[in-house]
Amino acid sequence: MWYVYGEAKQNILDTVPFSSPDIKARYFIRMCIDLHRESKLIKDLSRFSVVPERLLKVAQRNIPDWMHRPFQIFLCDDAKNMTRLLRAALYLGLVLAAHTGMFLVPAEESEDADSQWISPRAAIVAFTLGGLYFLCTATWLLLTIAIKFPIALHEVHADVAKHHFHIPGFVQTLWALWKLLSEGHVAWRFLLLTCCVFAFLLRHFWLLCFILMDFWCQSSVLATVFRAICAPLRSLAMTFLGLVIITFVYAGIGFRFFRDDFHHFCDENIVTCTENILYQGTRAGIVGLSLMLSSTKPGSPDWTERMMYDMSYFIIFGVIVLNTIVGLIVDSFGALRLDMEARENDQRTQTFISCIDRRNVEQVAQMRGIADGFDYHETHRQNKWDYMAFIFHLCETELEELTGPEHYIRSLMDRGDAKWIPIGRSKFLEGSDMGVRPQDRFLRISEQTEYLSRYAAWQGLDGVQAMACCGVAGT
Repeated sequence: MWYVYGEAKQNILDTVPFSSPDIKARYFIRMCIDLHRESKLIKDLSRFSVVPERLLKVAQRNIPDWMHRPFQIFLCDDAKNMTRLLRAALYLGLVLAAHTGMFLVPAEESEDADSQWISPRAAIVAFTLGGLYFLCTATWLLLTIAIKFPIALHEVHADVAKHHFHIPGFVQTLWALWKLLSEGHVAWRFLLLTCCVFAFLLRHFWLLCFILMDFWCQSSVLATVFRAICAPLRSLAMTFLGLVIITFVYAGIGFRFFRDDFHHFCDENIVTCTENILYQGTRAGIVGLSLMLSSTKPGSPDWTERMMYDMSYFIIFGVIVLNTIVGLIVDSFGALRLDMEARENDQRTQTFISCIDRRNVEQVAQMRGIADGFDYHETHRQNKWDYMAFIFHLCETELEELTGPEHYIRSLMDRGDAKWIPIGRSKFLEGSDMGVRPQDRFLRISEQTEYLSRYAAWQGLDGVQAMACCGVAGT
């Protein structure tokens, strides 16, 4: 039995490239190999029992597994209960934030704190919700660290050995812990947990409002919005820098020629003038200088200069720069949406392993009297997770214990060769020639002959023996 984190499976579906079948197969194999180490850790944690070894068989016969295997309740069934922990923390955080918003009031003058609960009952409810939220989030963090920390430590050891560094063991441990805490989900959970702890220990209950930000992480829609904003982050940062530079130039011009019109905003220096333009020019919701400068009208001595100065800043700042920022974010949204739609269309219209068109599968299934032929094919004939289990089996088994075909496939995997994956093939369709052109059929036969010849030369077998034992996956 193999133990795989449910989110890891979804991550494969969401990130594996689908530009071509060969690239998709190679990346799928690589992602499964990388996932194997995590799967072993999850399996070991799931089998860990608090019962001594000598009493383990008695415990297995007489008490439920979850009573003596504390990790199994969270890690079984693709770790669905860990996902439920996150969802429970989300709902608890929502209720706690709403409770804080309604029942946290300013403290009386005699109180040391700046805020207090409206009643003792409200305080009890808040502490109860906070305790449950802390329990759910801390449990998820501990389980995640137990799974991922050994992997991070192994990677650190490998990096140290590769570069021949001499680093003490405790430093490597701290390095691995830092790598783990630097991961987005782990860092985010740790930050939310810290806000919860500080809110109750230091009586800064307003910090509980930040817990509601968890929606940005757990909601797929808001997560897409966040990715769309972060994707062009470098371009956005450079645009904001350009905005500051433009404002600094205009502040210099205003400091020299229109200092009296700025009243007291540009009396000190150009930097202070720049800060005032950025702040005062945007706080009223009107992008420009009209809030800071004294008004002027046609006929005034400086009418032409002021009109050019005010309008040019508004056009550059309020029209060009801000629309550039909006355009960057909109383009990022569009790219993400197109990628998601293309991925969903690929998963909906192509088989995952063999990349065969869905219509061909449905037609063959209809001829054989099978309803929902595509789902049947993906679930029972070419289940992608069965291929993952086979890859895990090859990684887990010693080379001496592998059969001939398994040894050959393992050697292909070590070289990054995905030719053993039945791209364009499925025994479910073979014999029907549905959607197969004659030239493709001849090409497939020639490729099979070439593989058998290579395998025969590698094993020292003749052609008949190779054909008898080389049943490379084509289900």
